Amino acid sequence: MKHYSAHNFSLIDPVTNQCLTSRTPFYWSDTTAKLDRLSASFRMMNEAADAGLADGIGISLRGEGSELVGIGIARSSLPVSERSKPQDYNFLGGAYLLSTCLHETYRDLIIKSARAVLSTREHDILSWGAEGKTDPEIGVILNITVNTVRFHWKNIFRKLAANGRTYAITKALRQQIITPASVRTPYRNR
Repeated sequence: MKHYSAHNFSLIDPVTNQCLTSRTPFYWSDTTAKLDRLSASFRMMNEAADAGLADGIGISLRGEGSELVGIGIARSSLPVSERSKPQDYNFLGGAYLLSTCLHETYRDLIIKSARAVLSTREHDILSWGAEGKTDPEIGVILNITVNTVRFHWKNIFRKLAANGRTYAITKALRQQIITPASVRTPYRNR
């Protein structure tokens, strides 16, 4: 970190730049593949690899107001067995979900957020979203149009101060607004 700070690498770090400009999780290699091999950013990433930070993922989370959180997970090298395989984006999705839970837990320690109040329809849409249903599937289940489903998602995002489905579902689970079907008891279903 001293070396990183002394050389002002934060100004040319492609991982940091991607965290600041994107809301989707990413592999470092997806970002570095776009770099000019003669650029300072490319040289910096090679230096990082030499120092033991050869591969990783970046996750950008946004909270209330202007809060921005970047989470990075790094490893010293990519195992030979994985070098020819495509990136595991299911793993990346799981890391993103875990990061949102970590972020929410941290926020709960710092700021006790009030539980959001959702309408019955918003609750239904959020619950079906947590079960992995798409907007068209939710529309069919609830007998409403896809545009109406998306209207309710926008209200859910606003009420939960979330910037996407995964984050909204995570916050709703943490605030115990919804309960996944896999852990519901017959009593809770009534």
